[in-house]
Amino acid sequence: MSVAFSSEKERRRRTANRIAVPTGPAPPTHTVNTVPSDQDSRDTSDVTRTTHLAFLMVPDYTLVTLSNAIAVLRMANRLTERPLYRWSCTTLDGAPVPSSAGLQIIPDGDVRTLEAVDILFVCGGYHPERQSSRFLMDTLRRFAASAVPL
Repeated sequence: MSVAFSSEKERRRRTANRIAVPTGPAPPTHTVNTVPSDQDSRDTSDVTRTTHLAFLMVPDYTLVTLSNAIAVLRMANRLTERPLYRWSCTTLDGAPVPSSAGLQIIPDGDVRTLEAVDILFVCGGYHPERQSSRFLMDTLRRFAASAVPL
């Protein structure tokens, strides 16, 4: 294939920006087996327990952060073909609260009625001090006293 250039200067400019393709044998590639198989040497027998994570949404929480966290958990379950994680979205009173984008997710329930959780994430926004209340702080202290990571 030949390309016509309007000038020698144009030809040099365009050819100087080309990426050099190395010749010779290809470098070794590194693969990651994300789905355990029967031939996999990793011991996965201890991966029988599902970790329950709860997301406590307070008004004006950042929606993209919540959705990205859930997407990672969902993908981990999918790639391993095991229920490694489950999650609950909750609010202080069980009613939907608006995100900073104005959208609302219907919560799975009230933070007081949560089943045992392994980790509690507090989904806040740009001004968490506006959402801080005695009830919220007491709730977080209750989880911390139960050794639930926050």
